Amino acid sequence: MPSKTKYSNTRLLLRSLKPSGISAFLCVIVGFVLVAVNIVLQSVDVGTALPGLLDGQWSISYTEHVVQPLTELLSSNTLNKGLVAVLWGVAGFVVYVGFEYLVHTLRGLRESRENIRMARGNVIERPLMASFWADLLWRFAVVIIGIIFFALTLPLLGHALGVSQTVLLDTDLAHNAMLIAWAIAEWTFVLHGLVVFLRLYTKRTRLFGDDALY
Repeated sequence: MPSKTKYSNTRLLLRSLKPSGISAFLCVIVGFVLVAVNIVLQSVDVGTALPGLLDGQWSISYTEHVVQPLTELLSSNTLNKGLVAVLWGVAGFVVYVGFEYLVHTLRGLRESRENIRMARGNVIERPLMASFWADLLWRFAVVIIGIIFFALTLPLLGHALGVSQTVLLDTDLAHNAMLIAWAIAEWTFVLHGLVVFLRLYTKRTRLFGDDALY
């Protein structure tokens, strides 16, 4: 039984690093959407620049139906105020989650200190203290490694965001397609990393409906 537990933990840990079918699909889709939105916003930001594959009537239609409406939308005071409100809401939610996690951690520490267990007539004090500190250190390590991972992937994100400038000016369709595919792959890699660290933080091999990672 001990060997089974050991190999089971290793297998579960490796499984948590592998993408599931649905997570891989969603990461690719989100990566594609991020690249597409970045290209469109870059074309709006510079005003007259359009993707190199559009010319003639397509260029006029793109300007009339995409660039001009988005320019008016992004310059709207109502939208700007709404975005500020959303940012404040996100900041408040982050503070709330942090405070809730602190309260939950302190409550868990208190319960671990006060917990006792009877085993064969003997009283075992604080039997959950070791598992409490192990869980806390595990999550702290996951957060630190996650921060390092995302710091190391910043050049990838910079390259993925910079692809739009080339696509806006380059008229080579095959080259643009390769750049876009590479940018989607970079976003997919980073997004999968986020999924993996969420799995490790919650100690699960999948975020929903799978074995717990012990």
